[in-house]
Amino acid sequence: MPGENGPHHDWVAILIVVMVIIAFAGSGIYLLNNLSLNSISKPMESITRFIETLPSLDFLEKKFRKIPLQPRVQEVRKDRLLVRQGYDLYMKNNFEQAIAVFQEAIAVNPENPEAYYWRGRALIKMEKIDPAIDDFKKALTLRPDHSDACDNLGWLYMRKGDYGTSITYLNRSIELKPENSWAYYNRGFVYSKKGETAKALADAEKACGLGYEKGCEMAKRYRKK
Repeated sequence: MPGENGPHHDWVAILIVVMVIIAFAGSGIYLLNNLSLNSISKPMESITRFIETLPSLDFLEKKFRKIPLQPRVQEVRKDRLLVRQGYDLYMKNNFEQAIAVFQEAIAVNPENPEAYYWRGRALIKMEKIDPAIDDFKKALTLRPDHSDACDNLGWLYMRKGDYGTSITYLNRSIELKPENSWAYYNRGFVYSKKGETAKALADAEKACGLGYEKGCEMAKRYRKK
């Protein structure tokens, strides 16, 4: 590929410059230590003798050429590019195509949490709830601070009527991102479903205080009860 060996030649060029500088510095020291009319009249001979003692630059270049490129770097770049392509398709509502691209990104790098996360988002749009849950859990396993994955898991378990698990993930999201007004609002909604009105009101007011308008509306309803 074009430019594949560029970094190796850069190092060789730097080494050549360093060697030349060392050569001149060494010749200066040599002349000072052996100052005589004869050495002053023939400085180039001193420099030549010093340079002849240096290691072969051909050897150094051969050594650098043997250093292999790291293919993993190329793989990481490719999976990130694929995630970006999948995201663009997702934003255009091309969910099936987006899922296929995210799948390709996962095949390139199975440890990319964003590929799982965005595939999960696309799966939600396709009403494939259980596979989406699996993807969000995988994203969270790969990146334990993925608060967005927690948000989606909390919301999906709320849809399934599993309020205890929903609150568990919403709690984790709030721990990771204390200013997450959306998580407070949804946790308040889940508390209301469980009949825990005081907790629901507290979360609604917190969401409202953080600027989430629906939280303010929820808080007004709960105050009337």
